[in-house]
Amino acid sequence: MTFWLDLFTTKTWAEFVEQGGTISGFREGRRTRVDRVQPGDILLCYVTVLQRWVGALKVVARHDGNEPIWSSEAFPLRFQVEPLVQLAPRDGVPMRELEGLMAFYSSPAMKGKYNGFLRGSPTRFTREADGELLLGLLKERAAIDRPSSPSGGNDEPRGTRHLEIQHLLLSLGVELGQSVWIAKNDRHRVWRDVALGETPGVVQKLPEVFNSQAQAIIELIDVIWLRNNSITAAFEVEATTSVYSGLLRMSDLVAVQPNINVDLFIVAPEDRRAKVQAEIRRPTFAQGHEPLAKRCGFIDFDKLVKKVHTLRDLDMMRLLQANRIRDLAEYF
Repeated sequence: MTFWLDLFTTKTWAEFVEQGGTISGFREGRRTRVDRVQPGDILLCYVTVLQRWVGALKVVARHDGNEPIWSSEAFPLRFQVEPLVQLAPRDGVPMRELEGLMAFYSSPAMKGKYNGFLRGSPTRFTREADGELLLGLLKERAAIDRPSSPSGGNDEPRGTRHLEIQHLLLSLGVELGQSVWIAKNDRHRVWRDVALGETPGVVQKLPEVFNSQAQAIIELIDVIWLRNNSITAAFEVEATTSVYSGLLRMSDLVAVQPNINVDLFIVAPEDRRAKVQAEIRRPTFAQGHEPLAKRCGFIDFDKLVKKVHTLRDLDMMRLLQANRIRDLAEYF
């Protein structure tokens, strides 16, 4: 599978969508590149001027029809496509969010010219990982924009999900023989009639082994596991927040205590995986002795819940050690 750029204007994108969103076309002068596009490849759609990524189309086959689709020109070299993501331009992924993440936008100096990548389409993405990341961001944006379930459905509020996972990490830490710290601004939150800060196993005060700057950062991390006054793991739960703020706390912790040996995790739904990957790969988190991406892992909500519930149902929690939690994590 290969990823290709597919350029649109606001008008040509609207006409493409209005005609069913199943035929994409290119100019005759791009025939050499068009002939390299194969069924199964992915066209990633970009709207110029607005500078937003708005769609992902899976190539099905070449299309020989000449039915009118666009008012400006024919775009005769056509493909039948299967829409994977279609967004209104206002809801698309802004190009500015890709700074430092893509080969064509690896530094601020590339802004505007983007290394010539946007001069015409189709243009092949030089790194498959860039296409995968952008596809994930588009899917995440589509999931966020999807209307909520009607009243009475089975979906829980995202705030409740955050609290559920925070409590799960709390109880898991206690079962593994850890003391647990809960972010000081969350200690009043109640799960099943008990405030998190009053749950057995939760410490009321952090050990005074860090300087005041580090202490202020640590106090706001969602869940921390401790053993013998030493931090063994830190977790940021990101159900709806920006992800960036949680990563920034992790990065700050490492910056003020560079020799600290702590497992760091962002715990989030699978539909936020691409967002975590994009944010953690930002240049600001690649500074220092070791990039944050190598130290901080991503754990999927459902994967964590399934693992813990399975071990509890089988009465096998004793077999899980605190340092093995990293086996559930993915590192970018």
